Amino acid sequence: QAGTQLVDLAEVHLNFNPAVIRVKSITPTGPLTALVLVPASFDNINGTIDYAAGVTTNFPSGTFNFVIIECEAIANGISGLTFNKVFPRETQVTGQNGSGGSAGNVIGNAVDGSVTVGSQITC
Repeated sequence: QAGTQLVDLAEVHLNFNPAVIRVKSITPTGPLTALVLVPASFDNINGTIDYAAGVTTNFPSGTFNFVIIECEAIANGISGLTFNKVFPRETQVTGQNGSGGSAGNVIGNAVDGSVTVGSQITC
């Protein structure tokens, strides 16, 4: 959700619990696919997801998807889905200042999530 901010790059690095979920696929999508800096990849042993891409023209703004991640449950439990925020796996979004210059890292808030896998109860 970029609002009116022009975006030129997004870099996402996620961590998850590979004992609870595993990634099946990662599909880059949306307006930031022209320049791939870190190919979409995942590691189901270490519980990591990485992808970075951007554009050099036609900078998008507003709300758009960046990547679609398909996971599957493999055990009951809770898996965090957390943004890594430490270099070299630093989640960031960079933007343009409107006059052709960089606005630097403009990420306001990357909200971590979680996935809960449990037994289904049928009524």
